[in-house]
Amino acid sequence: MKKLKIVASALVMCIGVTSVFAVNKTSSKASAVSNNYIKEHTSSIEEDLKKNIQNFKVYYGQIHSHTGDSDGFGTPKEAYKFVKKNVPDIDFFAVTDHSQSLDNAEKFYFGKTTGSREWREGLAAAKEYTDDTFVGLYGYEMTWHVNHNIGHINTYNTIGFECVWPGGKYDDKEWGLHRYYQALKQDNENVKNSVSQFNHPGDKYGSFKNFKYNSVEADRVMNLLEMSGRDSSNITYYCKYYNMALDKGWHVSPSNNQDNHRRNWGLADNGRTVILATSLSEKNIYDAIRHNRTYSTEDSDFKLKYTLDDYVMGSKINTKRVGDTAKIKLFLEDPTDKSIGKVEVVVNEGNVIANRNIQDNNALIEINVPTKYSYYYTRIIQPDGDVIVSAPIWIGYYAQ
Repeated sequence: MKKLKIVASALVMCIGVTSVFAVNKTSSKASAVSNNYIKEHTSSIEEDLKKNIQNFKVYYGQIHSHTGDSDGFGTPKEAYKFVKKNVPDIDFFAVTDHSQSLDNAEKFYFGKTTGSREWREGLAAAKEYTDDTFVGLYGYEMTWHVNHNIGHINTYNTIGFECVWPGGKYDDKEWGLHRYYQALKQDNENVKNSVSQFNHPGDKYGSFKNFKYNSVEADRVMNLLEMSGRDSSNITYYCKYYNMALDKGWHVSPSNNQDNHRRNWGLADNGRTVILATSLSEKNIYDAIRHNRTYSTEDSDFKLKYTLDDYVMGSKINTKRVGDTAKIKLFLEDPTDKSIGKVEVVVNEGNVIANRNIQDNNALIEINVPTKYSYYYTRIIQPDGDVIVSAPIWIGYYAQ
């Protein structure tokens, strides 16, 4: 992988190795998996994403950072300027200050457009530095106190913002999180195009009541789960929370962010949130997040494209559209490492049903899998320890 002070390169997918293999039928947990992972409630979430995966391009970004408007340094304008100038391999970047720290936060809410100078300036700075080669995004971090054991949520693309103000409606250990989901579910111009992310789930800041309060409506407004953060620098630590959220029925895909609190925006590590989109724009970034076309990587130039029966990563497939088995295709490339490393297919409860060691640094892999699981994602563990985790592809609808 490329280390810090990275120089971007436009990469073309080179398929040098083709491997075909079936699932590992001797998986230690597979025999214990019941057949009730898949539920038949698919009509409300079904998406037709059977598209040519090669029509999508790969874009790298960071979508969690702070400035002096909360507990970091500098201004949003300084942050966007710094990343655009000094980190050329980042295509999109978001500032997400803690909302309760913004001026007049206690008086602000979804739909309000005036009253917070810092909010207006943050939005303006993101637009100022956006062009055909770089997109500035602006959002906020909804921050519950650590004693609440709830966690933090990033929300983007809203008119106005909410915050956890002492004594306010969200400042409740049991119902604050549920009320925020309710607020995001409003069908109006203020929030209906928003996307949100579960930030750094873990023991320190909270794991969202173990991903409680799931519903079809709440599921629609939560899109990402951050596979990085202050609890651990090891992405495998966050895999257990990713699995937990997926097993609880949340349709989220992974991101990888630096949560910068210093003037090192984009340079703190090599982690990236990667999206698949047809072109680079704010609209297309949010569309990719909304449809779970994302992956998390600790390798700043790793390229991954993933399909199941030609449905693009992030797809939710009706059970009627698949047979007893399906074919996973993985298009993998790492131009600055010698080999891809270990490739795994992960399903419900963290079961690994297939794995393969790839010695080349570019490959097309085909994997035949049974369709009795409700989700399938891929995890790559490279020889240098870098981990890449893909979005799932779902079959049916699963929720507890």
